[in-house]
Amino acid sequence: MARNGIAGQQVDPLAVRARPAVPPGALAPAVRGARPESEVHYPEGDGRYLSQNARHLMVVLRLLDGIRHHLDVDRDTILSDVPLFYVEGDSSKSVAPDVYVTRNHRFGDKTIYKVWKEGGPPDLVLETVSPSNTRKELEENKRDLYARIGIREYFLFDPQPKKDRTPLARFQMDRRKGMYRRTNSHGRPLRSEVLHTTLQPVGRVLAVMDPKTGEPYGRMKEIVDRAEKQTARAEARAEQAEKQTARAEARAEQAEKQTARAEARADRAEIEAEERRLESERLRQQLAELSRMRPFGPRR
Repeated sequence: MARNGIAGQQVDPLAVRARPAVPPGALAPAVRGARPESEVHYPEGDGRYLSQNARHLMVVLRLLDGIRHHLDVDRDTILSDVPLFYVEGDSSKSVAPDVYVTRNHRFGDKTIYKVWKEGGPPDLVLETVSPSNTRKELEENKRDLYARIGIREYFLFDPQPKKDRTPLARFQMDRRKGMYRRTNSHGRPLRSEVLHTTLQPVGRVLAVMDPKTGEPYGRMKEIVDRAEKQTARAEARAEQAEKQTARAEARAEQAEKQTARAEARADRAEIEAEERRLESERLRQQLAELSRMRPFGPRR
């Protein structure tokens, strides 16, 4: 068992632990870089944080749209791809989550998020699997990092999961144990305790649900309606294809029966022809035998 830097405390390598001495939502004061704040340059976004994948960008934009409909944008902080620095004095310790939320916090027009300046880490992080952010990276490295930082709730969304994978997973901080508890959606909605509503995978996007209506917020409702219509059309096409397949199979079965009957008639005709040939052969043999038995010459 490895040590985590706190005297006498051991870390289970199979568990995802936050720093036990720090409650979720606050970064440990001891996590500081070697140099003072005034000597460190914290770079702002330079494009390296921006999405490089159109599908990934669409997921993020739809998610932001839903969250902004649900929360009070004047009271809560909702950010996307904004550099988040989590170690004071060390500008290399940064991450840019797809979406993150800090409740009851005014961020203003700042371009970077410093955990020690904002009074603690964000309450919620949402990440989407993309070419630059693999599922393994998000399930292991990012998950462990967010646990160490003290993120209360972390959601991972995979728009195109493999057959044995869930599209949505939630990691919630267990305050008593100081570790994440994982819940898989398997296509069902998952509730966010930070947002006080549910998140629902809808095709290749993630919808924020309106708790009053049970429907997606904003433009997501249009997407869901369109997806439902597309699904209905696809199901109708599939049903039509099944009927056509059934008719084709029926015709094939009928053709097989006709072929079988034709083959049976051909077999019977062949047997009958062979029987007639054998009968003719017997008649020829009998005539020949009679010819041999008939006396030669005139009778006296």
